[in-house]
Amino acid sequence: MTEIRDLRGGIESQSGTDILVTGNTAVGIDISGKLAGALPVFLLLVVGLSFLLLTIAFRSLLVPLKATLGSCSVSEPPSGRWSRSSSGGGSRPPSASTAPARSSASCRSS
Repeated sequence: MTEIRDLRGGIESQSGTDILVTGNTAVGIDISGKLAGALPVFLLLVVGLSFLLLTIAFRSLLVPLKATLGSCSVSEPPSGRWSRSSSGGGSRPPSASTAPARSSASCRSS
């Protein structure tokens, strides 16, 4: 898709037509690019505002600094190791203990 967009100017000038790239793939790539550009600013704003509010609330620098550094270390992209280990190994079928319980008692009146 980037090749088409790169060649678009030359083709438009030679043929005199407008070339537009559209579709789900093009829209997805454009949106991903815009979000990736805005994400660092958004995260910096959220982390900075939380640090400021925690500093006001606790009247200290150590507690907000520790909380801010902790939240920054948690927000790194997950590697998948935790989700695989906490879900029981990934693609393994569920065990019999996770199946819904059935009652063997009957509800007959005598």
